[in-house]
Amino acid sequence: MKGFLHKLLFFGAFAFITHVIAGYHMNGNTDTNYLRFTPSNNTGMILGNSRAAQAISPDDLKAHLGLFNAAFALNTSPYGEVYHRYIKKQLNEEARDQVFVFCVDPWSLSSPFDPQTGREGMVEESKFLATTTTIADPNWEFMIEQYAYGWGNIIREHYRPTSGMFLHSNGWLEVNREYDATRAEKRRANKLKGYKAEVFVSNRPSDYRKKELRKMLQEMKGYGKVMMVRLPVHPDFFEMEQAFWPSFESEMNEIAAQEGITFWSPKELNEQLTFNDGHHMNYKSSHRFSGLLNEKIAALKAM
Repeated sequence: MKGFLHKLLFFGAFAFITHVIAGYHMNGNTDTNYLRFTPSNNTGMILGNSRAAQAISPDDLKAHLGLFNAAFALNTSPYGEVYHRYIKKQLNEEARDQVFVFCVDPWSLSSPFDPQTGREGMVEESKFLATTTTIADPNWEFMIEQYAYGWGNIIREHYRPTSGMFLHSNGWLEVNREYDATRAEKRRANKLKGYKAEVFVSNRPSDYRKKELRKMLQEMKGYGKVMMVRLPVHPDFFEMEQAFWPSFESEMNEIAAQEGITFWSPKELNEQLTFNDGHHMNYKSSHRFSGLLNEKIAALKAM
């Protein structure tokens, strides 16, 4: 019996130590969300969905250093109470000269509605942003509840990444994919087809999400400068969004005017930038766009 207990203790200790070591190896290669649940020590944030996560590199924003890209995916961080709670956890409450860039599009301000009851669906309430309560380094809660693979995989991915995606410590999700027009066209057609068959049909503009956006704008104005941005997309995606929500642009201009902030919508870039799937910028275009955004932030800070 003693021999068995000794073996049990040995293997238990070995497993515990292995998990601890693995936990300290979590980085931007091992998971594309983890680092956003560690302390960011930021001087402002970029908010939005996966378009923003891939389009805006804080390292290119020299006009205001220390911005943190706090954007997730479409069904994870639409504007609402769940996203607001997360942003407040990452908020630097000590500083008053911060910058906040709110990326808006029809999808981050719409929701699926039940066709029979008319009830609005809160898709984000079942996602990890709603269930992960802590910001910590290491973040054991995230690893235990959200990491879907064996912890030995953490160490392997740390040293030998395989996904082609890397989450920087500043929150920028870099998709290391060289632009290929033929493959990009195929991905764009498939994604556009999926949007038209699902989101376009099930979603409607949400008064709730617009109200929550206003709450967040008003709160962040207390900490510094705030602006809204409509990120460029492929012209085919922009056309679909116009069909889905024809008055979106005018409504965003109205919100910006009422809140006394800038709204930048560089539609001309839809034709000039490259997109991996029509929806997300290629990383080279991300650097170009971030450079242009940097100029807008410089002007914002000078106001």
